[in-house]
Parts: sequence; C-alpha cells; structure tokens
Amino acid sequence: MDQAEKINFEEKPKILIVDDVPSNLLVLKGILEDLEAEVHEASGGNEALALALDHDFALILLDIHMPNMDGYEVAVHLRSFLRTQKVPIIFVTAIFKEEEYKQKGYSVGAVDYLEKPVNPDYLLAKVNVFLELHEQKQALQAQQHKTEITLSAIPDPVITVTGNRIVYMNETARSLARVLGHTKVCKSLVELFIFSPDNLKKIQRIVSESSQALPEQAQSVELSFYSPKTFNNYVYEFRVVPLRGKSSSTEEIVLVFHDISSLRSLSEEMAYQAFHDTLTTCPNRRFFEDSLKSAALRYKRNKNHLALMLIDLDNFKQVNDSAGHDVGDKLLRMVTERIQTALRDSETLCRLGGDEFSILFEDIEDIYMLKLPAERIIKLLSEPFTINNEEHKVGASIGITSTQLAPDIHPTSMLSDADLAMYEAKKQGRNRTVFFDISMRDNLNQKMRLDKELIQAITDLQFCLYYQPQVEVHTGKIIGIEALIRWNHPEEGLVPPLKFLPTLESTGLIKKVGAWVIEEACRQAEQWQQDGLNVPCISVNVSAKQFTEKGLPEYINNTLNEHGLTPDQLGIEITETLFMESTLQVENNLKELHDMGCKISLDDFGTGYSALSYLLRFPIDIIKIDQVFIRSLLTQPQYKDMVNAIIHMAHGFSKMQVLCEGVENVSELAVLNEMECDTYQGYLYSKPLPANEMKQLLLNE
Repeated sequence: MDQAEKINFEEKPKILIVDDVPSNLLVLKGILEDLEAEVHEASGGNEALALALDHDFALILLDIHMPNMDGYEVAVHLRSFLRTQKVPIIFVTAIFKEEEYKQKGYSVGAVDYLEKPVNPDYLLAKVNVFLELHEQKQALQAQQHKTEITLSAIPDPVITVTGNRIVYMNETARSLARVLGHTKVCKSLVELFIFSPDNLKKIQRIVSESSQALPEQAQSVELSFYSPKTFNNYVYEFRVVPLRGKSSSTEEIVLVFHDISSLRSLSEEMAYQAFHDTLTTCPNRRFFEDSLKSAALRYKRNKNHLALMLIDLDNFKQVNDSAGHDVGDKLLRMVTERIQTALRDSETLCRLGGDEFSILFEDIEDIYMLKLPAERIIKLLSEPFTINNEEHKVGASIGITSTQLAPDIHPTSMLSDADLAMYEAKKQGRNRTVFFDISMRDNLNQKMRLDKELIQAITDLQFCLYYQPQVEVHTGKIIGIEALIRWNHPEEGLVPPLKFLPTLESTGLIKKVGAWVIEEACRQAEQWQQDGLNVPCISVNVSAKQFTEKGLPEYINNTLNEHGLTPDQLGIEITETLFMESTLQVENNLKELHDMGCKISLDDFGTGYSALSYLLRFPIDIIKIDQVFIRSLLTQPQYKDMVNAIIHMAHGFSKMQVLCEGVENVSELAVLNEMECDTYQGYLYSKPLPANEMKQLLLNE
C-alpha cells in the first residue's frame, strides 16, 4: 500500500459533496449531519479533485452543471487516479429525467442519480448503503494491512525476481503457476504470464517503476486471471517490494500476489444480502421499499396505476410455537416457493419480515383483476405442508390496495393501506382477500383517537365502577355484587364497556385499568364496611392479559390486606378466552387465587370456547350462563333445555353454583327457580348502580 494511501481505520467515514451553489451544499450537509460520517464540501471541480487526493472518501455526491469544470469532467478525472477510481459517485442533479445525461453519467463512472430537490429519506437510504459497504471495505483493508506486515503467516504467492528472471517462488506461487496452466517450473516472468499478456505488461511496468522506489513505497495493482485448469476467474492484488543489499549491485524485487477473489465475492454478497432475505432468498423489506419508491415516481410521471398485495399467513405463530422454529423456517421457505409459482416473471415476491410477504404490481388497468392471483395464492397456501412426515396447515389473509383506490399515492401510506385491508381480511374470518377502502383509514383514525383518549382517561382518572347485585333465587337476598367499569367521558358522558374494553385489551392498557378496578372495588368494600354495612362478596372481571402476569395473586392479596378484607370477599370473574391463552403461569395464578379463598366465576358461559374439560381442569366455583340463553328461555324450548342441562351438569361437577345473567321478568325467574338455579343477576332486581345507590340498596336489605 502506497504511503500516501494508508488509511486510518479509526476515522469516521468521509463524504464529499460538490456543488457550486452554496444553498445546495447547505441543504445536503443538513440532511447528512446526523450520520456518523465526516462531511466535506467543495464548490467546484478543482477543489473537489484536491480534496479527493488528500482524503479517502466513502462516497462523493457530485453536481453536474458547474462552471469551469462540470460534474462529468470531475468524474473522468476521479476515475483516472488510482486513489479515487473506485470511490462511488452519485450525481445529484436537476436533469435526472434526461436520458442522454443519465447515460453519459454512467459511462464516466457514476453509480446512481438523485434528482433535485433531494428527498431526504431517499438520500439517507442511499448514503447508508454505501457507508455500510465502506465500513466493510475498511474492515477488510485493515485485515489485509495486518497480513501484509506478517508475510510469513500468509499463504500468499511470493516471487523474487532479478530483472525478468525468477529467483524464488514459494509453494503457493507454484500452485498459482499451475492454476495459470503451467505444468513445468517457470523461470521468467514472460514464461509465467505467457497466457496473460495484459497482466505481464502491468507487472513489467510496476517492476520497472519499483526499481527506483523505497521498500515502504511498494506499489500495487489488481490483476485478473482466467484459469484454463479450473475454468474460474481470479482476482489478485499484485505488490512489488524492492530489496537491496548494502554492497551488492544486483537488485532483487519481491512480488506478492494476494488473492482477493473472495473479497470481491464478499463485496458482491454484501450488496446482495443488503436487499435479500437470508432465510427465503426473497428480496427483503429494504428492496421492496426502494422498489415502491421508484414505482411511485414512475406513476407520478406516466399515471400507470400501481397495486400492492400484502400477504400475511394465518396460524403460522401456532405452528412455529408448537412445532419449533426449525419447522417454522422450513414452512416459510415452502410458502415462498408456492407463492412464486402463482406469479409471472415480471412480478417479484418480497418478504417484509416474520410471516408477511408483499408483491408490487405496475401498469395495472383494473385493480380487481388481482383477485384471481390472490385467490390462487390462498388456494395454494390452504393445502397442507408436509414437514418431517407431519402435516401443518396455514392460510393467508391478503390485503390489496392501488392508486385507483387511493390516488394520493405515497409509498408509506400505500403500505399502510394494504396493511389495513389485510387486517380487515383477518377480522372477517381469515383466509380471504380484502380490497382497501378509504373508510378503513377513517376507522384507523377513530381507533387512534380512542387509544389517545383512553391513555388520557387513565391519567385523569375518568373511570368509575357501577355495581349490580347478584341475588339468591329461592330467597331473593343479595349474596354478591359485580363491579362493572364505566368510562365517564368528558364530552360523551358515561360510556359502556363494550365501546372501550376491546381497545384496552388490544393496546395492553387493560393491565393497568384492571389493577385499578381491583383496587377500587376493594376500597369501596372497605368504605361500606366502615359505614356499618354487611358487604357481600364483590366480583371483579380480570382480563386474560392480567393472568399472564406472575405477580397477580400477590397483588390481589396485598390489596385485600391493605383494605382489611378477606379473600372470600373478592370474587374473580374470567371468560373462556382465558383458556385459549392458557399457559402454566395462567394455571398457577388461577390455582393460587382459588387456594387463597377467592371464588372463581366463569363468565359468559356458552358463548365462547366452551368445553367440559375446562370445568374439570380449572378450579371453577361458579358458572355464569350468558344472557343470550335467558332472553330465549320462554320462547325457544331448546334454550330452556340447554339452560336446564347446564345447571344440572354444574351441580354434578363438585357442587358448582350457577348464576344466570340478564334476568328481566318474574316468568324467567320462576323457570330458573324450577330448574334449581342458585343465583341470578339482571334488571328484574336492579340495573348496575353507582356506589351511593348500591349503598342504599344494601341498607334496605
């Protein structure tokens, strides 16, 4: 390595921006200022060339139209210097659309174009790629530099020559000779490189120049060889180091050939990996986003419609969790292969991450023509996948959007729109295709607004509890109370739970709100006790997400102790969805709470994932029959039979009690009394009441 070309590998990468307009330099420098890079500026070609010969730049951003020396001339000069001939050049110009200028730029060595005014995100994405490549190049050069000063440890071809005569070849050099097609020992450079005259000329020139140079000024050049023996191309970095004795007039020169073929391959591999998924070999999210941005620019010019198909696998998580990640990886590769069989050569499948894939379509005349390939993909993916002699089933939910459906095209919003359509497909039952509709954005905005309002509601303590009595059927006495959350919205008033509980669940806020419900119910029970009331067991609804927390039983026990309550004064109501998320932690929490003395009620029985095995597996004390059965109790005999069967089944399971919800008239109560139902809850006795009205009801008891 030439002394002038030595690289300080600890320095930040350097970027040179060249433009004769100061405001343009200011804009570009402002965009790049947060990068871990050192930015240099030049206002003209001569200044740019001077800086380029004094610094090792990772990238040059070069304007075309400049006085005295335009960007093309600067590029030609840069490519003529050994030090700068490989520095990537990106032309930043306002003439991007003119094809002849574009072609000319590539012919003088540019690697890309950026159009003014520059898109900051697009510029940063481009620059980051080249900075990453430069960082890798520096790492490789650092390693190379170390190996050069430790020659004895490097199995590189080393040849010593005097003039044209070969004095010494190490074993690796002799192997190189065989690779070049020689079967006998070569005695001269002419003989060694007879099959590669171009390389011989380069070597002879450098050998001649090096005869007058100091050892530390050894020159280097890249040589490319084709091997008739292996039929491969090789790239060597060729170095010449002159050796002189103190008294000898004979000059010997050491020739070192370092095989950089793998480095070249690595560089190409790095560029490939930057834009491809290693698992499936599909183009990755980065490739897709770049393609989408480019396609969006083409759409703005020619108005040929774009379409985007987003594919998300159904049931993949269950397969991945139950069968293991190795099976999950194989499944993703098989999914990729199947989807690709449904595509044309012009259509590219990209893996965005996880189990999500995308396909970009250009020049689409009718968006609904994509329903056919979408259905073909769904059909292909609905067939079982056989892995390790076991069948696994997944499906696909597909969302499609296009510039026909949403003309205000922006790459980010287009991907978001397809995502909304895909999630709508999942909500509708999965394994189907949904086309984007503008109303989906409105729904998303409403959800985002609700999310924000709920966070504010937690901060401002806008929630409150209402209480509904649970009444013993045969005595008419209140034996329990259910605490029901309400949202006292500052503008809309009292909001029922069905409008906000699903959002609390999906955002995870239910954990914080659920903890508050337990605390508030216990506080109210303590207050009623201090007022001299005989307070029955108060039940609170506990989310499945709360049950995944290890500290739930401890929190409930501490809260009970803090308010002077015993565990039998607090009931825990769960729904059947808890069983679908059943883990060892969930089961342990249920058992611990039951062993503490808290009664466990199974709410909304019969409307979810009812299974008798749950009643045997989990410690359930009370089954709450959902009001949907009670509404039809008097009009549909099958509902009456179902309720009767549930009651007698529960009584047979270790004396479980049964509570019927939604009882609204005495006729329903009479039937439940005949069936020996234990408890009921509903408007017949009382609607949910605020704390002060519930207190009065208890006083009347």
